[in-house]
Amino acid sequence: MSSTQVVIDESALASVQRSMAFQLQTNIYLMTSPQLHILVVEDNESARELIGEMLAVLGHVTSCAASAEEALEALEDKCFDVLLADINLPGMSGIMLAENVVKKLPAIHVVFASGFGYLVADKTDFQFTLLPKPYGLSQLKHALEFSR
Repeated sequence: MSSTQVVIDESALASVQRSMAFQLQTNIYLMTSPQLHILVVEDNESARELIGEMLAVLGHVTSCAASAEEALEALEDKCFDVLLADINLPGMSGIMLAENVVKKLPAIHVVFASGFGYLVADKTDFQFTLLPKPYGLSQLKHALEFSR
């Protein structure tokens, strides 16, 4: 009779456990969190598409714009709970866009996604959440928790 020995890679097991825990947290989040309508403003097409996909995974409805000017047009047609904007946009900056939007829609929550967000902290008269780039799904989810 032969015996079979099972070798468990502790690192792989820990990785699987973390993945399962995150999936459980995400499922609980989706069941208990209201759906947000989010306007994403990002000039990089690939990043814009990825952000839209991540927000869909989190159960939110998104509209996307490649510039601040496009975002202002979208705001004329739809209501949004959150403005998620890159700071460095061509033409009007994300900061200027947010200032205009907050004046018209004071209840909207602003999330700035940028690698240079620390430069903005004392230059705005409104509250915002900073989402440092690069970020993943869990950081995005956490930034949106302040939007409720």
